Amino acid sequence: VQDPRAPLMFKNMQIYSWGVLTAAAYSLSRSDSAASWAASMQHTLFTAPLGGLIVLNNAAVGLCVSAVLKYADNLTKGFSTSASVLLASVASSVAFGFVPSRAFLLGAAVVCIAFY
Repeated sequence: VQDPRAPLMFKNMQIYSWGVLTAAAYSLSRSDSAASWAASMQHTLFTAPLGGLIVLNNAAVGLCVSAVLKYADNLTKGFSTSASVLLASVASSVAFGFVPSRAFLLGAAVVCIAFY
């Protein structure tokens, strides 16, 4: 049961705790011991810059999504997600030479019309 008066960070902690527990259980089942798991997590998060950046990026995305859901409605979240996909595809076209297909362009046009 959700309490609408609960702070945003508390709600996030409740949601993400299940993901952390599930990921930790899976990771522990795949490693030799808890010590090697802890060492690999420390290596990934603190010595490999890309791993730490990915974790920080996903944390920021989660906070943004929860803020949108708290202060707006689900329809706004859908539109913002669609806009982010369109902007990411434009950035990919510029940065990596991504060539969108006709189906992608048709879908992008439908999304843009829906925005209007």
